[in-house]
Amino acid sequence: MRIDSLDGLRGLAILLVLIYHSYAPSTQGGFIGVDIFFVLSGFLITTLLMKEHDTHGTIRFKKFYMRRFLRLAPALFLVLLSFYIYSQFYMSGERQEDALLSIMGALFYVANLAKAFEWFSMGYLLPMWSLSVEEQFYLIWPVLLLSLLAFFSCRKSLMIVIALMIISVWVNRSLLAIDGVSLERLYYGSDTHCDGLLVGCLAALLTIEYKHKLARISGAVKKYTVCIPVIILLFYILSTIVMGRDIRSIYIWYLPLLEVLSAVLIVYLYLRKDGRVVFFSNKYLVWFGSISYGLYLWHWIVYRVIADIGGTGIDIAIYGSLISILLATISYYFIEKPVLRIKKRFY
Repeated sequence: MRIDSLDGLRGLAILLVLIYHSYAPSTQGGFIGVDIFFVLSGFLITTLLMKEHDTHGTIRFKKFYMRRFLRLAPALFLVLLSFYIYSQFYMSGERQEDALLSIMGALFYVANLAKAFEWFSMGYLLPMWSLSVEEQFYLIWPVLLLSLLAFFSCRKSLMIVIALMIISVWVNRSLLAIDGVSLERLYYGSDTHCDGLLVGCLAALLTIEYKHKLARISGAVKKYTVCIPVIILLFYILSTIVMGRDIRSIYIWYLPLLEVLSAVLIVYLYLRKDGRVVFFSNKYLVWFGSISYGLYLWHWIVYRVIADIGGTGIDIAIYGSLISILLATISYYFIEKPVLRIKKRFY
């Protein structure tokens, strides 16, 4: 499913992550890019699964998982292989062993659990934690969704159940935060950071169920709804400046607010008939969205390597980002796009 403005939102999210990881001044809240990704992933995957269910009467798991494999695995394998070669030539002893463990954590999608429960350090592959959360979601959600669809004939009941699941995650994380558990446990745990994905799922179901009603409401108050992307964009900018992942209270109130506002923006962008919204449909932002997966995979490794050879923060921000964009571009046009042609066979 390709909508320019949603690709633009994806592009904004990856740029927020890049400036956050490059330690640019006044950008300690750039981590919100990952949560935007989570909500968007939950929305798009659920929309596709529901379309398949309504067309075929079921969810064809084999085809779904093959599509996910073809979309995610080739670029990931290239990055992990490249990092393994780097570790063999430029690391030794304990650092080399840690590198191998982090590769295994990324390969088997347990990187977030390794961080949450302090099994081992993910080091150069730290950003793989969010991919692990998403992959765990991909493994569970299609089966759970089909089961819920079979059990609840009324879609409203299904949405209530998912809303209760979201609230339970919020409550669980809030109680753990108040109880004083480590920030790593709060941030990287699957059970404490899956709510963004679930919010996206609920937004998709609401959009499918009430699409025409939402479109009519949006058309009737069009002059007011055009403010939605502007307001939420300003919220993202303000969050990037003032928020920080080490502020314990954000796990109680801020993440739910971020997820709900992101869901509102995604539904708004999705319902636009022409799929174009000023700023989010900017061709450069849309292009960054198209290479966002490769950019997310490569950037942290590149930043760390530059730091290893004595690069400054400015070197990381400028040269690290340019190299990452180049590698992501190569990945997209020579690996990801060709594989996507194969992926089309599994729809």
